[in-house]
Amino acid sequence: MPRGRSRDADVTRLILLGIIFHLVYALSIFDIYFRSPLVHGMTPQQQKGEPPAKRLVLIVGDGLRADKFYEKDSAEGTRAPFLRSIIEEKGSFGVSHTRVPTESRPGHVALIAGFYEDPSAVTKGWKRNPVEFDSFFNESRYTWAFGSPDILPMFADNVEHIFMEMYDPEAEDFAAGGSHLDTWVFDRVREMFKRAEGNQTIAEMMHEERIVFFLHLLGIDTNGHAYRPYSEEYYDNIRLVDKGVQDIVAIFEDYYRDNRTSFIFTADHGMSNKGSHGDGEKANTETPIVAWGAGVNGPRMNRGDHSFTPPEWDVSGWMSMDVNQADIAPLMVGFCQCQAQIVQSTLIGVPPPLNNVGVLPIGYLNTSEEYKIQSLWTNAKQILEQFKVKSESKKRTSLWFQPFKPLEFSQSIEYEIIKQIADREYKEAEVSCRRLIASSLDGLYYFQTYDWLLLLSVVSAGYIGWIAFVLLFLADRFVYLDQSKKTLNVTTVLSFLIFAIYLALQQSPYMYYLYVWFPCYFWSHLFNSHNRIREYLNFGSNLMRNLKSFLLAIVALVETLVVSFFYREILSLVFLSLAPWPLLHGHPNLRKVGLFWAATCTVTALFPLIPADNGANLSLSLLGGLVMTFLAFMSQTRYFYSLFNHKPRLERERIRSILKILLIPLSIVVVFSTEMSLQRKEGLPILNQQLNKHSVAAFPMMATLPPFHLDTLSSLFVTLAPTYVLLSISGSSQTAQWQGHFEHPNSDGHIGGCPNQSSLCLAAFFGTGNIASISSFEISSAFRFTTVFEPFLMTSLLVWKVIIPFALVALVFRVMSRRLRIFETGSLLLVVAFSDIMSLTFLFLIKTDGSWKDIGTSISHFAVSNAYILIQLLLFWATDIALIQMQVVERQEKFL
Repeated sequence: MPRGRSRDADVTRLILLGIIFHLVYALSIFDIYFRSPLVHGMTPQQQKGEPPAKRLVLIVGDGLRADKFYEKDSAEGTRAPFLRSIIEEKGSFGVSHTRVPTESRPGHVALIAGFYEDPSAVTKGWKRNPVEFDSFFNESRYTWAFGSPDILPMFADNVEHIFMEMYDPEAEDFAAGGSHLDTWVFDRVREMFKRAEGNQTIAEMMHEERIVFFLHLLGIDTNGHAYRPYSEEYYDNIRLVDKGVQDIVAIFEDYYRDNRTSFIFTADHGMSNKGSHGDGEKANTETPIVAWGAGVNGPRMNRGDHSFTPPEWDVSGWMSMDVNQADIAPLMVGFCQCQAQIVQSTLIGVPPPLNNVGVLPIGYLNTSEEYKIQSLWTNAKQILEQFKVKSESKKRTSLWFQPFKPLEFSQSIEYEIIKQIADREYKEAEVSCRRLIASSLDGLYYFQTYDWLLLLSVVSAGYIGWIAFVLLFLADRFVYLDQSKKTLNVTTVLSFLIFAIYLALQQSPYMYYLYVWFPCYFWSHLFNSHNRIREYLNFGSNLMRNLKSFLLAIVALVETLVVSFFYREILSLVFLSLAPWPLLHGHPNLRKVGLFWAATCTVTALFPLIPADNGANLSLSLLGGLVMTFLAFMSQTRYFYSLFNHKPRLERERIRSILKILLIPLSIVVVFSTEMSLQRKEGLPILNQQLNKHSVAAFPMMATLPPFHLDTLSSLFVTLAPTYVLLSISGSSQTAQWQGHFEHPNSDGHIGGCPNQSSLCLAAFFGTGNIASISSFEISSAFRFTTVFEPFLMTSLLVWKVIIPFALVALVFRVMSRRLRIFETGSLLLVVAFSDIMSLTFLFLIKTDGSWKDIGTSISHFAVSNAYILIQLLLFWATDIALIQMQVVERQEKFL
């Protein structure tokens, strides 16, 4: 086989290895820092005794912010007069603090199952459970659930005693607003009670004990996405929900007449001002909770020991009690260990969810002090039992078991609490119970991350080994000190077998074997190449000194890019420093190109200064489309001369080129008419929807067919522009316009320097959204294609929007490399290797405590840095197709 073809095969294998490596290691943080919180092998506690309530009504106002609920409207007073009267006359209230990710699925899991899903669970979909878990619906006698098909099946599938009534998915149309969804739920509840009047079976079921009614109200969330949470539509939906809850409560009280119903009104997450959620912004994590009815405390006057509430809420006269979201589950299903092993519930008497980690908020209970402390004590024992099961499980599989020191002698703590309760020392018992709960939760986290040091060391060794492996591969390509580098890597097999035996004895998950295999492979190869590495280090001392300086400069640049993940403004300084580069080092004949480069760099430097959450701006979006149209015509001007050239073979290419350019202004018209239609609440026009879909569908055909001119980059830009305009809701379309224009090297074959693909791609990404959270990419970007809630389609469109600048920059970089006769594979591998320094840095910056916004941001940084490398590797392959087309076209045009 020719040497060149063999080299191509080596490169292909290395890139494939890099893709697999980064896919596997991107998932490693969940095993290192965020193992699943679920504990298996426990049984529900049997429920006995008579609870204060026979039934519970859980009402969740999806997407309801605490401030928008509590604050008074300056014109009309409170937006929720009925629930405000509950706060002042009948019940208890506060703020429920949610956790990242502030999405519907993990929010409802916390409310109903009492535990927080690990971050990886949200990647497995909105509608189904990634793993089976217990919820208090499972332990109820009967549960009736009404609402969205995206939420209810998570808890009700394959559970015979849970009855669901759901509207069609097509009803979740952002263009139509969301109020009708809540009206639908209230109507179905009314119909159920009417059916019960004429159906003895339903009536008997509804009079059983331990029954639950779950009302999921999606309208507030839908209107928040469509119109923002400061809109009249959002406020009107709050008023509609309040009126609906008032009517439903009246129906329950009139039907049962026994004062044995408990009500809880809350939300799964809030809503940011730009109409999104998902991150740890205060508007997303603070939701209301109002509880009233059987077993629930009434209003208590404020004596100064309540949590702070803003003055505009006008609730400072009553004591508010804040809770964590998971605390609502034990409040609903709480329990109390009394004498003679009799278990009594605080509300409806169902067993607690097996993996509940919520702490019972006893301030909400209208019971005796003894009852409250007994309830809290049972809560503590339930969480302690999870810790014990987890500890025993790890002890059985660990070769060198290290116990959790604070609970190594937990029996003495239990005996102390029992004695305090027996001596009626309730205040001391409460403090001891809370301390035991805190220690148990710390112990659970300790065992969830028990292997973190081993895994962190393995993964770090994998990243360092990969970087060294890539550098050695490039050195072999350029220096050729030793051509006989093919070795039978027995060291890889032996080292992996040793680790595999250790992992098997510890019954480690299968992913651990993959984590271990990579450093075994990389480092054994480096070990077998130690003689060659020594020769490289001794090869040309002056050259190596310069190389070391160069590597240090690259590492400094990479760490600067790390800082830019936290402070986007750093990228502005990078672009401003790059602006004069061609003017200082370029060829005099390319002064115009240098001036253009300086201008585009300066303009691009402005975008990182714009807040990522600046929201939708139709004017900026249309302006970006107009600028794109102008640039498209300017880039194609010199080729329009061929329109007057009567070459029949070019006729088809001419027509296609003109059509691609005309699609941009057409997209602007579609965007404007669609936005106007949505603002008039007339829905998404069918014609616009079809034009949008066909525009995206036509892209592959128009991109793969060879254009008739040399300027393939401009042609690809023109092809991508209509789709990007359709997905843009603000000034992000401006960023996609920045691309390389150095297609004509000087006589020496050099331009004088250019930024690498890594920095260009990073700038492209920052131009389209906030790297810390996918929530910064507003869902309204997808409204030009569909207004019906389709999470996977909408996410795909947002991801496609992000990939477009990446694709343009990757193609530009490869064209520049080829025109400058730079080894583009080597450039790519250097970028990947040094970008992994960034990934390794983010691995050590992962946060597991502090604010959930910080935790979520640290996870996003690591995940995005790995995904960013993967995209570069995949685009390297994808651009090969475009470059092959370019070469074909160049040969055709030379012939013509």
